[in-house]
Amino acid sequence: LESHDQPRFASRVKEEGRFRNYLAFLYFAKGTTLLYSGSEFAPTHQVSLFDRDDACRERRQDWQALLGRLGRMKKELPVYSCFEATAEADGLVTARYDGPEGHAWGVFGLQGDRGRVSVPLADGVYKNRVDGAAVTVAEGMISFSGDPVILF
Repeated sequence: LESHDQPRFASRVKEEGRFRNYLAFLYFAKGTTLLYSGSEFAPTHQVSLFDRDDACRERRQDWQALLGRLGRMKKELPVYSCFEATAEADGLVTARYDGPEGHAWGVFGLQGDRGRVSVPLADGVYKNRVDGAAVTVAEGMISFSGDPVILF
């Protein structure tokens, strides 16, 4: 989401809920997750590689517990499966892993939207891998409240 040569992500996405969705999507996406110095505290102050500066002096939020949960979740993803992400018309992003190794689905409100989202899961109650909350699938749909959802 950020590096030494661009503004801090938290300076562009100020809403806590949207920031949390972007972090969850970052960890859900295929590939290595990279965090820039101090990202776990959502600083807005850009740190240069060439100046002596404290990357963690600005601690607006503490995302360490969330990042730990997301890191553990990432290790369980079926990463040898096909990955696909889709920008939905209502400002949501849905993403999925599909393959013989397994399946995983994610819904992310990168614009902070809410609504009902179709998921290819049997009706039932599932555990959200982001926060451990119960997510109910009814008639192939979930109610998206604005918090990121990852199911597998």
